[in-house]
Amino acid sequence: LEAAQRRAASLEAEVSRLERSLAALRQEREADSAKIAALEARSRGLEAELSDARRIVNEGAAQHRAKLDEAGQAKERELAAARAEAKRLERSLEEERARVEQQRRDAERRQEGVIGDLEGRVKRTLQAKDETISELRVRCSAADNKIREFEYLLARQREELLSEITGA
Repeated sequence: LEAAQRRAASLEAEVSRLERSLAALRQEREADSAKIAALEARSRGLEAELSDARRIVNEGAAQHRAKLDEAGQAKERELAAARAEAKRLERSLEEERARVEQQRRDAERRQEGVIGDLEGRVKRTLQAKDETISELRVRCSAADNKIREFEYLLARQREELLSEITGA
């Protein structure tokens, strides 16, 4: 019997130890459950933060894309305006070139007219000069003839006067 009592006491001690161990395990399980609940709550919070962060990133990316699109459109508008201005300036340049060319042609025609007028005046002046020279030559020739006549008459009168002086 004693052996059975020792065995019963030993088994009771074992049961008591196992019950304490079970209670400790239950406490650990409750602590682990609390930790798990806290970790799950923290995980849900982190997931919510991650979701918010993704939403913020997506909104930021969308805003950035919108700004990039707007900047691209503004750049396209500026580029189109610059192209239009370049075309306007090219047309203006062509018009100015045509106007300058027309002015050059007009000036050339005026110069040709002035040169033609001058050539005509020079020709008329030269003709008048030639006529004057010709007339002066005729006059000089006539004057030379008169001078010879007067010299002849003077020589004859001298002879007559000498002959009257010497003969008388």
